[in-house]
Parts: sequence; C-alpha cells; structure tokens
Amino acid sequence: MGSVAIGHGSGDGQSTTKASRAFNLDDAGPASVRAATIASIMALLAFVLVGGILALVAVVAPLLLGRSMPLPVWYSFGAMGFLVSAASAMVMRRAVLRMAISAIRAETTPRIELLHAMADHLPEGIALWDGDDRLVLCNQAYRDIFPRLERYLHPGAHFDAVLNAELSAAYIPASAAASWLEQRQQRHWIGDLSEQRNIEGREYEIVDSLCSGGGTLTLFRDVTTMQTRERELRDAQERYALVSLASNEGLWDLDIRTGRFYVSPRVLSLIGAQGDPADFRREDWMAAIHSDDLRTYYLRWQEHLEGDSRIFDMEYRVLKKDGEQRWIADRALALRDSTGRAYRMAGSVSDITARKLVAVEMSQARDTAEIASRAKSNFLAIVSHELRTPLNAIIGFSDLLGNTGNTPLSESDQGDFLGSINRSARELLVVINDILDMSRIETGELRLAEGTVDLKLCIESSVAIFAEQAAAKGLVMTANLPGNLPNLIGDQAKIKQMLLNLLTNAIKFTDNSGEIEVGVDHGSGAGLDLFVRDSGIGMNAEDMERARLSFAQLNDTPSRQHGGLGLGLAITTAIAEMHGGSLKLNSEPGVGTVATLHFPAERVK
Repeated sequence: MGSVAIGHGSGDGQSTTKASRAFNLDDAGPASVRAATIASIMALLAFVLVGGILALVAVVAPLLLGRSMPLPVWYSFGAMGFLVSAASAMVMRRAVLRMAISAIRAETTPRIELLHAMADHLPEGIALWDGDDRLVLCNQAYRDIFPRLERYLHPGAHFDAVLNAELSAAYIPASAAASWLEQRQQRHWIGDLSEQRNIEGREYEIVDSLCSGGGTLTLFRDVTTMQTRERELRDAQERYALVSLASNEGLWDLDIRTGRFYVSPRVLSLIGAQGDPADFRREDWMAAIHSDDLRTYYLRWQEHLEGDSRIFDMEYRVLKKDGEQRWIADRALALRDSTGRAYRMAGSVSDITARKLVAVEMSQARDTAEIASRAKSNFLAIVSHELRTPLNAIIGFSDLLGNTGNTPLSESDQGDFLGSINRSARELLVVINDILDMSRIETGELRLAEGTVDLKLCIESSVAIFAEQAAAKGLVMTANLPGNLPNLIGDQAKIKQMLLNLLTNAIKFTDNSGEIEVGVDHGSGAGLDLFVRDSGIGMNAEDMERARLSFAQLNDTPSRQHGGLGLGLAITTAIAEMHGGSLKLNSEPGVGTVATLHFPAERVK
C-alpha cells in the first residue's frame, strides 16, 4: 500500500507546505499496476529469450565439441539459465516500476502543493484527520485561531493530543474542561454536529464532517460578524416594536413591484378590522377611507409616486367596521431605483381624532370668544347710550326746575318734569342693576334667597307693571293660569326678574295691535313651564343663539330701534340654570316667539 506524509514548516515568517510520498514496489496505484504488467511481460520475453539461447547452446555445443555433455552438467546448465532469466525479469520489472513511480511523483507533487496553497487561502480554519484521528493537514487560518498550539499542529499529531494541548493552553476554562473534552470527542466521532465557541474574543462555529473514504474534516467558521449583525437586527426589530407601541402608530410597507402589503396589528385596530395582518391587503385599507376623502387620497398618492412631492403627508377620515368615523394622519416615503421609479413605499398611520376634536372645540371656543368680545365692545357703545339718555333727561328736567327765572312753572309742568325725572332714574336703575347682576353672575357671586314662591302673585304683579306700557302700544296682554297652580321652591325676586325680562322683550319686539300671553304648563312629575308668548317679529336659529350671549343684541347698529343693553336673556338663562332649570326659545321670523322657563319637578310643590 502507498502512504502519504504532509508536513508544514515556516521559514522567514511564511508558512510553507511540503509533501512526500513513499511507495511500495508491489502496489503504487493504477499507474503502478500498469507499469508492473508491462515489466512482467518484458521479463517473460527476457526469460524466453535467455532460455532459448541456452537451449540453442545445449544443442549446438555437442556438435561443435564432438561429444555429449553429462546429464548433471545439463541440469546445472538449465538451472543456471533459469536463474539468469528470472533475475533479468526481476531487474527489468523493478526498473520499469521506478520509472513509473518517478513519473507519478512528478505529476502528483504540484497538485498536493496546490491543494495546500488553496487551503491556506480559505477564510475558514480547516483540519483534516485520517481514519486513525491523526492530523493530515491544517491550513493557516486554523493555525491563526490557535496561535499557542503551533508546535502541536504537525502531520501525524493525534486528535486527543491536540485537544489536551488546547486545555493546557487555557483555551477552555478549567471549570468546564472535563465536560468539554468529552463532548468535543463525541461530536468529532459522530460528525455533522455543530458547536459554538468563543476563542480569543471571537465567536466560531465548529463542525466535524465525516469523509466517505475515512477520516474527518474539521471546519472552524468565524461567525462573530454574523452574530453581531443578528444582534443589530434583533435590536432594530425591538426598537421598531417599541416605537410602534410607544407611539401608538400603525406601520405599513408596500412592495410596488409585487403588490405585497405588510401592516402592523395597530393598522387593523384603527379601522376595527380582525384577522391576521399578513392577510390584510391595501384594498382593504382603501375601502375604509371616507368617500369624500378618497379622490384627494388618490391624487396625493399618485403625485408622490411620480416624484412631484418629497413626502406623502395627508390627513383623512376612515370609517370603522361599526360605522364610527376616525381621523387618520398618514405619512410615507417612496424608495426609487436609478431611473427614479418608485419600487417600495413605507410609512405610518396614527389616530388623530382626539386632536381634531380638540381643534374643532378650540375653533368653536375661539369663535364664541370673538363673538363675546365683539358683543362687549358693542356693549360699551350701547351702555354709554343707555346711561346717557336717562341721565340727560334727569339733568335737563332738573335744570328746568331750578332755573325758572321770572316765569315760574305751573304745577302741571312741574309734575310732568318730576315724573320724567323719576322715570329716567328708574330706567337708569334698571340698567345699573342689569350690569351688576351680570357682573355677579360672571364672577359666581350671585346667590339665591330660596323659599316658597307664590307663582300666581308673581305673575299677576309682573303683568300689572307692564299693563300701562302694553296698552300704550295697543297690545293685548293676557295671563292664562290653571286653577290648581302650584307653588315653586326658589328665589321669588329672581323668578319675577326673569319674568319681567321676558315681558320686556315681548313688548319691545311686538308691533302695535299684537298679543302677549303669559301662561303656565305643569304635569305630574314633569316639572313646570312658565312661558311668555308674543306675536312679534320673531327670530331665526342664528338670532336665537346670539340672543343668549351676554351684551348681544340682534341689531347693534347706531340706528337700532329698540333700546336696552342686551343682557336680559343672558341674565334670565343664568338665573334659570341656578334653579336647576333652563330657558327655551322657540321662534319664527314674522310669527312670534315663545320663551319658556322650565323648572324641574323637585322644585314644584
């Protein structure tokens, strides 16, 4: 049998590989067999040739010598010829085999050297062990992994000796040495089992593969970079999951080339969808977009795909499965190839319904504040007029009474002047009281003096106060009260003030020959309604809402026909709410208005 010996040496810092081959003359592979066959044939020819020559000499010699040779001589001569023939054949066969072996060696050595050179350039460390677990070869990468084992890594070294050298060189912690040695030997003998090891701060995957012709190939693969990337990938995935959960946003990713659409579970929850996110399609999301926003969505989407916008950014509405409407903020960016064509688009969607509602409320509050601010500005102009008019009357008539001169006023004129002063003072008092009441209401200082209210007396006295004023305008004022009129629990003065405010507006905004009715509706457990109905100019829905505001008037121009500060309904509404009730307005332009004070059932006795 032939044997191979492969050795590694180093000189001048460079690793070299040398291969030597020792062949038996009996068997040197297929080429040797062919050479031996040729040598045997040639030896046979030589044997026949020598034998023939000897036979010829034996025949010719007696003729030439003239006498025959003794029989023993013949036997000796024949034996000598046989030996010469056999020796010639063996010498010729050996010469031919040597020539064949030299040729094979000349052909094989470059290939072995090339094999070693290739192994040394592999990035993985490899070691080849023969059937007896002795080292055949190991490349430079393997040696670099174990620099402290250089003197043990030579051809012929036993696998167990190398393992023990690893333990001695402290490549394995002493505490784990025994268990590691046993497991390492088992993996080596069984084959195709991987092991993860940290060697000199690097992570390696070790695999022993059994060779079909016997022996084992050990492979050391550096997986440090791969594991680092895996950790980075896991970290990135964790960051993605944390960001998604913390921001409460849904993430989506569309491969435009294949149509593959990936969404996170949050996307499904935004529209109330169920099922596996992997089965969710972009068409399902499109179907949830509000029909009024769908066209704009398509236009923005196409605009971004064509490169006309840097980023896709849109707010739109979606409808959940239960019909609930939600506002969505959708932001995305497309990736493009070298031609500028979009091939992938990814983004996030978030629920901004709460922000939208807050924005609407803020807008409404701002509008209300602006209206109130304008009303207060108008109030300054109105209150100056309302205060100046009675004050001018008081001052004017007072001057007339004090400056009679040589023509004293008659008792009738004096009485008229005093009456005008008194009416103007009362009008001024009403204006001031309204301002004070409104101020106390806004500051929360207005308090109720609650007790039992004689509702019938309150209504009749209020009607009597305006009877003369109503008659002067030709208005018909009636009070329709049920016979079993109950009492109320509340502040009688404030209830009368509310009723007077309603009657004041009814008389003010009802034309001549109109009608005004004061009435009460009440039912068991339904509370009580005190209403004032007129046939005046009426109001539309916008005017009714504005009339409730403080300092607001339906006509706040200098040419307005009706006086007043515009505080009556605002004060009435506030006092009604303090009683746990409300003020309801039902009006139609040109038909009239019904103002109803509603009191809850617990205040009815």
